[in-house]
Amino acid sequence: MKKKYGEKADVEAEETAEAENEAEANEALEGAEAEETPALAAHSEDETVEVIASLNEYFSGVLGGTNNEKES
Repeated sequence: MKKKYGEKADVEAEETAEAENEAEANEALEGAEAEETPALAAHSEDETVEVIASLNEYFSGVLGGTNNEKES
């Protein structure tokens, strides 16, 4: 019978610990604030256009065969 009581106490201790952890997690979520900075993807369309133009220029030069090396 002692074994049953010991197991029951262990289970109760585990349940109490889990409940405490869950309560702490909920408190942390409630205290969290939303970020004030915008997401990087929504930062600027101008930067996106500049990057695409730069990549287009680079790959046009590389794939277009306009390299500066002399052919042997």
